[in-house]
Amino acid sequence: MPALNIIDRFGLGATGQPGAVTVATAYTSGATSLVLSSVTGLPSGACNFWLIVQADGSNTEEVMQCTSVDVGTLTLTVVGAQAGTAASNHGVGANVIASIWTAAAFAQYASDVGSSRPGVLWSGSGDPGEPSIVVSQYRSSGEGVSSLAFSSNVTAGDLLICAAAVYGNSNSYPITMSDSQGNTWTVVATQLNSATGAYYGVAIGFAIAGSTGACTVSAALTGGSFAGTNGQLVIADLASSNLTSTVDSHGNGTSMPALSLTQGYDLVLSAVCFHPGAAATVTSPEAIITQSTYSDMRVALSWFLATSIGSVTSSLVSGGGDSAYVSMALQTSAVSSFGVDGDWYLNLLTGDLWGRTSGIWSMTGFQWA
Repeated sequence: MPALNIIDRFGLGATGQPGAVTVATAYTSGATSLVLSSVTGLPSGACNFWLIVQADGSNTEEVMQCTSVDVGTLTLTVVGAQAGTAASNHGVGANVIASIWTAAAFAQYASDVGSSRPGVLWSGSGDPGEPSIVVSQYRSSGEGVSSLAFSSNVTAGDLLICAAAVYGNSNSYPITMSDSQGNTWTVVATQLNSATGAYYGVAIGFAIAGSTGACTVSAALTGGSFAGTNGQLVIADLASSNLTSTVDSHGNGTSMPALSLTQGYDLVLSAVCFHPGAAATVTSPEAIITQSTYSDMRVALSWFLATSIGSVTSSLVSGGGDSAYVSMALQTSAVSSFGVDGDWYLNLLTGDLWGRTSGIWSMTGFQWA
């Protein structure tokens, strides 16, 4: 479809009243040619705009789309019955006005300008393009175990997460994971803290549920018995149509590692095991999914959606000593969003300013002052 033509005041007289341009030859309902008394001011040849032929006598008002103008014969090629109006006859002398805005005209204009238009500032009370992720269920185990079952059936396609931790064994790696459904588990990051000789170790991994049904997650290690090394498990079941199994970044350390993210809305999952003093904590919007409460070792698992790219660090902090941290970021799939690249978005509740690049909204780091 040709670009939208915008025409000023066609058919209006000096006082702004219709009558300057009229139908010159009687028009039959449904016809594709409309002859006018004048086409001065209209484009020549192929074009695209909407016009009104006003009601005359028993003939009703009709909106038409014009796709071509023959300036020699004063004839418009038209498609009638547009914008919710009905096809009608039109007598000689019926007033014609152009161009007018219709929903179709606005849509064509938006298509024409595309990303070439100046950046638009949108606003609202939420964040743009955010995937919807639900923590469907979670559990933390007792001490000295090597497996843990979900309380309810998992759903095919869900993201299954496990944080597995041990202490008191210097040969605690590698930790491997599996489940009763036979899903493929990826252990993304592991960390052992042996600074005090206590040997606290943790691993974080994931799998995609291959079927709907019961599921028991297990952990094992090559340097001894997982259960016999005071093993603990924390598991979670996350549901979303936007989850993927692509690891964007991961890290480990005796303090929380920084991740280097390449896209907005990565799902960041982090875990820590430590000798208890108090409970592990996070800073909103990050949330702790669950944590164990045993006296010899605690294990905590947290998550949040990272809204920016670049260096991002989980806020999860242990409440004790001998801490071992692991963190990973899984990419989410794109969410259909409004606007075009170069637009801005202001969250009126938080003051966060966002920008849209390569089809993805991300925070710029600016704040509303």
